[in-house]
Amino acid sequence: MAELKITAANFENEVLNSDKPVLLDFYADWCGPCKMMAPVLEQLERDFSVKEYRGRVKFLSVDVEHHRKLAEDRNVMNLPTLMIFENGVAKEKVVGYRKYGDLKRYLKEKLAEC
Repeated sequence: MAELKITAANFENEVLNSDKPVLLDFYADWCGPCKMMAPVLEQLERDFSVKEYRGRVKFLSVDVEHHRKLAEDRNVMNLPTLMIFENGVAKEKVVGYRKYGDLKRYLKEKLAEC
């Protein structure tokens, strides 16, 4: 996924103050479903960067092992958890592994609402 990793230091600027919706992936390196989800998110990020959604969404991630408080403050109880932030507010939460096609349809639907 994106090179930029979210930390307590950059969360406000990159997520809460973003001028576009943010898909934030809460993951851990030891999490099996997170490892399965990683290539799905990478493919989605590629697809959404070259087609009709170019520049309309930011794909970011939080390693909960290193930034536990960010996860706790957002009631992340299971991994992976994806949250969609819009105008600094968490609008949607998806918990657990999702297949590429399902997640792509879901994300397109949510972006159409933004």
